[in-house]
Order: sequence, then structure tokens, then C-alpha cells
Amino acid sequence: MASGLPVICTPGLGNAPFVDHGVNGFMLRSAGDRERAAWLLEMLERDTDLRRRVGAAARDTACQLTWTRMARQYEAL
Repeated sequence: MASGLPVICTPGLGNAPFVDHGVNGFMLRSAGDRERAAWLLEMLERDTDLRRRVGAAARDTACQLTWTRMARQYEAL
């Protein structure tokens, strides 16, 4: 995300809580959802405008996830 690229992730792992499907990345149904992963990669390869738009939104999201913000969220837990 910080590199300005669309992400493809699975529920409950890594940056999944920050991914808004189709806006700043894409969410698979499960870790074994290889067909959907392949389809998404092919779609992003073909659709330059979508790749750039989702990548830019991913970068914007990553820029909001500062160390300070994340530390405050952990403290609140």
C-alpha cells in the first residue's frame, strides 16, 4: 500500500482491516482463493486506470497509518 500499489489480501491477516474492497485494494474470500487472486491480478494488469486509482487510494490509506496513530490504537486496547 505504501508503494502506491493495489493490494490483494485475505480476511483477518496483515493489512486486511484497512482494505476497502475495490477502493484501495481487494479482499479474497480465503487464503486458498487462488482463482479469484489470479482473476484480480489479470484484471489489474489489463485495466491501467483501475490499477492507478486503487494504487493511489492504497497509498493515501498507508499515509494515514502513522506510527503514532497505531501506537495510540494499541494503547487504547
